[in-house]
Amino acid sequence: SSSSTSTWAAMGPHPTGLVGPGPVAAPSVDLAEPLPDDCHLKRDLKRDLEAARETLGRDRYVEVCRRLRRSDDLVSAGCLEAAEALAALTMRKEDLRDRDKKELLKAAKKVVRDVLLWRCCGNALGLD
Repeated sequence: SSSSTSTWAAMGPHPTGLVGPGPVAAPSVDLAEPLPDDCHLKRDLKRDLEAARETLGRDRYVEVCRRLRRSDDLVSAGCLEAAEALAALTMRKEDLRDRDKKELLKAAKKVVRDVLLWRCCGNALGLD
């Protein structure tokens, strides 16, 4: 084992995120603690899942939490991508003198903005 560790170290700089052989910390199985200003749904989610933890059993509880954390990651990524799409539609006024083309761009921005708002609603976990 020590030879594999020294071999790993001797291989030079490693890309970010890679680790050599050895114990790896297990990922958290619980959901993040809700903040005091989080919506009711987010506050209730952790409390209610933990209350059902014994009934669910460890494996099922871990799977539920894993999938919910992944769902949060995906919706956050979706918000970011939609915001970047909206930003990509930005053009300088000097580059867009044709009125008809300006109206087409305006309509495209509106629909992409609506997608962004829809994604943000998914990220909010409800409005109180």
